[in-house]
Amino acid sequence: MEHFYQIMKSQLVLLIFVSSIAINFVNLETPSTTEEVVEIDYLACGPSTLSTNVKNAFLKEINANDYVDSDLYKLKNWIIIVNNTDCHQTLDFLFDLSRVASYHSVQSIEGIWSVKFQSGDVAYSILKEWDDSGKLWGFYPEKSSRYELRYEPNDPLYEEQWYLDNYGQNDGTSGIDINPNDVWEDYSGDDINIAIIDDGLDYNNPDLSPNFLSSLSYDYCDDDGDVMPLDSDEDGVIDWHGTAVAGVASAKGNNSLGVTGVSYNSNLIGIRLIAEDCTNELASDRMVAKALNHKLDVVDIYTNSWGPDSVGSVLGEIGPFALNALETGTSEGRNGLGSIYVWSAGNGHQNGDNSNKDAYANSRYTIAVGATNWKGELTGYSEFGSNVMVVAPSSPLLSDSNYTGNDPAIFSTDVSGSEGRSNTDYLNDMGGTSASTPMVAGVIALMLEANPALTWRDVQHILVRTSQKIDPSNEGWITTYKGRDYNHAYGYGLIDAKDAVTLAKNWENYSADMNLTEVMVNTGKIVVNEFVSDDNDLGVNSEVFVNESIDIETVEIKVNISHSWRGDLNLFLESPNGVVSELVRESNDGNDHFREWVFSSVVHWDENSFGLWKLKVNDTVLGGDTGTWVDWNMTFYGHPSIDTDRDNLSDFVESVLGTGYNNSDWDNDGLLDGEEYYGWL
Repeated sequence: MEHFYQIMKSQLVLLIFVSSIAINFVNLETPSTTEEVVEIDYLACGPSTLSTNVKNAFLKEINANDYVDSDLYKLKNWIIIVNNTDCHQTLDFLFDLSRVASYHSVQSIEGIWSVKFQSGDVAYSILKEWDDSGKLWGFYPEKSSRYELRYEPNDPLYEEQWYLDNYGQNDGTSGIDINPNDVWEDYSGDDINIAIIDDGLDYNNPDLSPNFLSSLSYDYCDDDGDVMPLDSDEDGVIDWHGTAVAGVASAKGNNSLGVTGVSYNSNLIGIRLIAEDCTNELASDRMVAKALNHKLDVVDIYTNSWGPDSVGSVLGEIGPFALNALETGTSEGRNGLGSIYVWSAGNGHQNGDNSNKDAYANSRYTIAVGATNWKGELTGYSEFGSNVMVVAPSSPLLSDSNYTGNDPAIFSTDVSGSEGRSNTDYLNDMGGTSASTPMVAGVIALMLEANPALTWRDVQHILVRTSQKIDPSNEGWITTYKGRDYNHAYGYGLIDAKDAVTLAKNWENYSADMNLTEVMVNTGKIVVNEFVSDDNDLGVNSEVFVNESIDIETVEIKVNISHSWRGDLNLFLESPNGVVSELVRESNDGNDHFREWVFSSVVHWDENSFGLWKLKVNDTVLGGDTGTWVDWNMTFYGHPSIDTDRDNLSDFVESVLGTGYNNSDWDNDGLLDGEEYYGWL
């Protein structure tokens, strides 16, 4: 009922607003049945360049008010037309764009822009401000948003699932959701298999049983095919975690029952591994490896809401068998396209933990997922890291310092009956990066249904390109070399199902000019052997010039640092273009040394490897602890950089050297430029 009154109130406000705009424009032009021939000044811009018919067509859109009858909070995308005197200016010069999600100029007409706001509710007040400034000639919602009613399943708890459709309920921020409604009519996860590696899965829950595949599930704790959870720690509560994770990703939707999963028609495969009662050694390397390659021929996505202890003083190692399993899964899974591994970034931020200290979450084979709350702000527990790729909604935990007790949480499935976390088949307090991770897995299932030919690396490329910047006032946002927004807390931003699926459908055409064959460049060992002083911000700097040129996806940085209190250390990687990855920050980690530890970064995605790279190590905490930076090396993973003139020098390198990428022999000496630079025979 509250939702109904919000919409009615918003519609009334917008009706008055649209009416006032219509009055302002209705007499600007008189429609004519005869098109007058006008000479257009091509140095001009905006409305002055438009013919009478085109101008009238725009006025028809501006004066229309039929979108008042649609759900207002869904109108995020608008066309704005700047007046004749201001149309040569850039949009960021004319207006404050802090509440704009994205924008681009309409290529055919200067002074006309397509603007996507963070939410529909925000759009109306902003557009009124802009119109009052006198800089706008008119505006109207784009038809794709204007006429499209987003699909809503009939499950009774759907309205409580704010992270699927956030219109500002619970005093939240409209638009802070993963936006699956716009694709559900076409894609809901059909025939996509999601494996839940966790503490079991209650396949009797009526919202999970329709999607559960018993024949493909397995219990690696008891070495049998029954993944039903138990009270493994004997606390009187049946292990509920895996059941809740499964519901977020794949609870059956539109069945008039309970909750809606993100990919509500995807298949569920239970893999019981992370439970206290495992008869084998808990999560041993070989057991984890088996789980990560379980039914590799049929599993599309493995979602993992688990990891090392988040106390802040643990380096979460990955064993050789598990690492080999990730390599095998991404090379052989899905008939060679690669299985998708989604991993929680970790819940230890308040303990000073960093996701880059978890070798599963910082693996280039996995997608590390952080958590944001219903206001679009980072939760208190979600770990930072240059390995974090995206965030998805979750809720504060009881241990959060800012937890109020009234914060909306994540609704999901619970162990059936009264022996789980709640007394019903559902729970309303799912939280942590454990909740955000299966949301991303669900979105990826929608992407794979839309385009089954996507490789595991394609999926990562799409998420990097389509995730949305949120919490714009956060000081951690930087601009990458490719002009994308990145934050070590939010990664590339909030995952957006609509944009991700749209790009996934067109990915083959989009990437037709990209050679996405994976290539690797390694710098070799760089010996430092320098003393790292206590409480000294200057620290130690080491440099390496990389001659090879590839377009980067992930960078791995292996370090050997002998230090008696590694939590005093900070490591910063700087690219030739001045983009900085914060590999780890000072913390309360009192353990010693980083020995052969591999940090990773996705900050330099699509940046070029060529040039001078710098790594800085400093100790910024006064405590009498010192150490020695022994050595380091870097490995770049990515794809070949464009070489237009095929002279074995990429266009990027030629732009740096000044040899020109349209002339294969710049000095006309009969040798290709690449042969001369690299000394090839």
